[in-house]
Amino acid sequence: GATGRAVVLGAGGTAQASLAALRELGVPEVDVLVRSVERAGELRAAADRLGVSPTVHAALTDPSSATAAITGADIVISTLPAGAADALAGAGPGTVVLDVVYAPWPTRFAATAAAAGAHVVSGLEMLLHQAVAQVELMTGRPGPVAEMRSALDEAVAARA
Repeated sequence: GATGRAVVLGAGGTAQASLAALRELGVPEVDVLVRSVERAGELRAAADRLGVSPTVHAALTDPSSATAAITGADIVISTLPAGAADALAGAGPGTVVLDVVYAPWPTRFAATAAAAGAHVVSGLEMLLHQAVAQVELMTGRPGPVAEMRSALDEAVAARA
């Protein structure tokens, strides 16, 4: 399994799915940053079902606390809507950042992380692989990743 620490920003459905993915990767330590610990009940319930015990911090109301929590993390997954992570930083070399936002791209959070040397992955990558999985579920056959990536890139270019 993986070693190290992950930070998840947010407590919604995508954050809950992130806990499952991090468990599958074997990441032993997960910090979840939220605006309100009291409103993170669904996330805590999902964690219990998954058999994981993340540490939940009400750090999103204070960018300096959130940045301190992000600093030194191996993986950072932002599940926040566009603009909500703009004031946050702390990711650097050796950090993998997944920002689920894909428009507008890059987000300020992703651009800050990339400038600091982090490996940044956009939400478009997640969208692509969700679509590939859907093709497999619907047809029983592997999704054509290269062709789907090409179509996605064309659609993004057409919107720009």
